[in-house]
This record gives sequence, structure tokens and C-alpha cells, in this order.
Amino acid sequence: MIKKQNITILFFISIAFLLFNCKEDAGNIGLNMQPVDEFLNTDFMDTSTIAAYTTAEDSIVTKYLITNILGYVKDPIFGTSKGDIYLQFKLPTANISFGNDAVADSLVLSVAYTSYYGDTTQAFMAQVFEIDEVVDKEKVYYSNSTLSTDATPLCSPYQFLPRPKSIEEGKNYAYVRIPLNINFANTKFLQASDANLTDNETFQHYFKGLSIKAVGYNGDGSAVSAMLSDSLTCLTLYYHNNSDPSTPLSIQFISDDTSAVRFGTVEHDFTLASSDLQAQLSGNQSSTKDNLFVQSGAGVKTVLNFPYLRETFAGKKVVIHRAILVISEDEAKSEDRFFPPSSLNMRYFNPSDNIYHYMPDYLLSTTYFNGSYNSEKKEYRAFITQYIQNLVDGKGEDYKVEIFIPAAGTYLCRLALCGTAPTVAGKRLRLEINYTIIE
Repeated sequence: MIKKQNITILFFISIAFLLFNCKEDAGNIGLNMQPVDEFLNTDFMDTSTIAAYTTAEDSIVTKYLITNILGYVKDPIFGTSKGDIYLQFKLPTANISFGNDAVADSLVLSVAYTSYYGDTTQAFMAQVFEIDEVVDKEKVYYSNSTLSTDATPLCSPYQFLPRPKSIEEGKNYAYVRIPLNINFANTKFLQASDANLTDNETFQHYFKGLSIKAVGYNGDGSAVSAMLSDSLTCLTLYYHNNSDPSTPLSIQFISDDTSAVRFGTVEHDFTLASSDLQAQLSGNQSSTKDNLFVQSGAGVKTVLNFPYLRETFAGKKVVIHRAILVISEDEAKSEDRFFPPSSLNMRYFNPSDNIYHYMPDYLLSTTYFNGSYNSEKKEYRAFITQYIQNLVDGKGEDYKVEIFIPAAGTYLCRLALCGTAPTVAGKRLRLEINYTIIE
């Protein structure tokens, strides 16, 4: 797992100089040539050697995220990805009572969701299971965390067909309703002792929660980002009692705050991935010239460094005016149903403190760093000026730098990017530098 870091932002005078003397709007991305304004009289280089490869991503924290991945997808480039969910519920009020001789009419699990991934005409199959392991509120749950569940599913395989346009009024996302076993509704809730319905702590020890598991897919499958903290995500029990058998009653159990644990598990199987990706994951880096790969959900990441850059400027005093890592999407490997990430981020690993650090340019200004996807140019541009200045000045080592997807546990996305020497002209992974040698 990735260690958390305590980051202190240092305001270097040199950074301020670079930023306040660079009038270009960092959001105006996609330029593939040397600027003709403030960098006209600077030297330009875009031929620095980049050593890069793809490797498996580490696990990521998925507890209490805004959304969690739910679904099952087969991708011809990245293989299969499966997202499951675990969630607790809380009582609507303390000391609930269902009345005398209450009988269940139905039990429905509703799940709100927002973005989708894959083919929305192809369903994935989901089943719901009762969690039978105590959930620890103090524990950090990751993308590879699991909880034991009862072996008997509470529903038949549910055909979950994403319908992103079926929007609830006043909401910007949709939801599904999964009917659960009515015998479970009677035995678990209506026949529960009053002691198990007194407060949340007692209730959650008695009813530990539910797991929604993706168990298969049609065609190439699909996935969604489940909104577990939304009020539409709930467990609704419909029932009646002998006080007035003709009057339908209902009660909702929700999971909308930190009093109810919720997290997601994501599994990737690369045995069906492209041969290039499989080769890189097995340590064979011969294919990195053509493609490199990045995937969310703790899938894969691209690792790179600049092995000869410091040597290029050895013995010279150089001012780096601007340094941009240009990352181009391989359009031949893109598909409309498999979205590219909306942005990319970068970090480097310092073995001396055993910690991942964000790039100094990102810490100073996320707007300056950029990293956003340009849908017209099919590329990303990450401004790493200060990092490169530190490298050539000997103030920083040639660390292993990782390209990764922000908020990677909240939605599925992937990117096959052009490698260091692809056959596609003008699309190679490159570092563009504007600089001046000071005599």
C-alpha cells in the first residue's frame, strides 16, 4: 500500500519567478510546437531519453469514497476488471418497533449510481450476500480488502444494465432496485429481538451489512460508480402488522455517513489482456516503445525516469523556463465505451524516506501542473518545470516517477498511451524543455 505523507509546501523564490514570469494560461493545452511569445529567445529540446515501463499499481484506500466501482468488464487491452461493494446500514431511529405479528411484504436494496463504463447495452450480473464478519470502523479498507460473507445469496443473479439517462428528479444519477429474499426479511428484521434494534452499535453487530458482488457479465460487460452515501442507496423493508393488516408500512436502513462503513474491492485479471501489457507486467520491457498503460481501480501505472538529463547539462548553469511531459493517447487502442481518465497526476518515490511525493509543481499549483485531458488533441500535458530544474541542478535525484490516475477508486477508466518510440508520428512520450544556458 502507498504510505501517507506529511507534505510541507516550500515556497521557493525560483518557483515564484518561473510562475509569475510565465504568462501562458496553463489550461491552454495541446500545443505541439515551441511557443512564439515569451520563450522565443530560449533554447528548446524535446529529445531527452525517457526510460519507461508499465507495472501493477499498489492497493488504494476505498473506504468512505464518494463513489465505488461496481461491475464486471472485459477489455481487449486490459483484460477483466471486477468491482464489489461492502456496506453497513444504520437504524433510522433508536428502539424501532415493527408492531405485533409483523410480516414482510418485500425487501429491496436500492443502489444509486452515476458514471458508467463499458457497453451500456450489456449487463453485468450482481448478487447480494450478508456479511458475516464483524466490520471494524477504525480499520482502513483498501481495494484488495474483503469481508467474509454467508455462502447463500439473498437474490438470484440480478441483470444490472446501466441506464445513465434514467435520472431521478433533482438528481444527476440513476438507481436500481434489487429485490431480496423475503424469508431473510422476516428472520433478520421482523423476528429480531428488541435488544438488537436499540441503537446502531448493537444493530450493526447483529446485522453486519451486505455485500454486492459482480458474478458475471454478458458480452463484454459494464460497470458503474455506485453512490453508497446517497439517500437513494438504502435497504427498504415493506411490511404489515396485525394492528391494521391492510395498511402497508415501510422502513429504510441507510448508509449515508461514517457511522456505517462502506468500501469497494477491485480485482483485475490480466490473463486476457493484450500481449504488450502482459509482457510488461511480467518484466519484459521490449514493447514499451509502442505503448505504455495506465488504469484506475488499482490496475496499472506507468513508471519513468530521465537517465541522461543531468549529464546533458553537466558543467553548465541552466535555467529551466518550462518543462512539459507530453502524454499522447494511442487512438488505435481507444474505444468510446472505455473512457480515458479526465486527468493524470504524477508522483515520485524517494527511497531515502520510503515515501511517495507529489511533484513540486503540483504542490505549488494544481492549475499550473495541469495534467488534464485534451479531447481534441488526445493528449495530456503535465508541467514539471521545478522538478526538472531540481534534477539538472543536482538538488534532486533521478527518481522513479509514476503516472497515475487521481481518485482511482471511484470509477473505471484506462489509457493506452504512446510509448517512447511509437510508429505513430509525433505522438511519442516526450519531455519538452525551454531553457537558457547562463554563460
